[in-house]
Amino acid sequence: MSRSLMDLSTIGFRPMTEADLPAVDAIEQAVQPYPWRISQFADSLKAGHQAWIFTEAGQPFGYAVALARSHQGRGLGRHCLGWLQAQVRQQGGRSLFLEVATANAPALALYQRMGFETLGRRRNYYRAADGRHDDAWVMRCPLEPTK
Repeated sequence: MSRSLMDLSTIGFRPMTEADLPAVDAIEQAVQPYPWRISQFADSLKAGHQAWIFTEAGQPFGYAVALARSHQGRGLGRHCLGWLQAQVRQQGGRSLFLEVATANAPALALYQRMGFETLGRRRNYYRAADGRHDDAWVMRCPLEPTK
């Protein structure tokens, strides 16, 4: 399928389970310069934190907060983030917060288009691939309640 044309009917969302951890770990290792360990994801699930898997034709391609490289640049980040915003709204959430590396221009542009505003800066928040540390923008998206 063309990277610019996307059949969104094949995209699904579901809660992450322990069975998803190998796929999540593979994505995390491929896209993050300093990835979480699989045990950190497992601990989050055991603690009851909500986590979501994004699927295409039933196969995981991402999770809240990352997409596999093969699925980047196709509009899926916007689609998945919109879905996540709707979920938070439906559960009565009034805001969605995130941190993004100040050097991550594509993600920053997406978040701004999706209604996020910059609240502040965390100095040396991310360790960069070259060993430096990058700052992060702390962002918030106000959410209107569902009627």
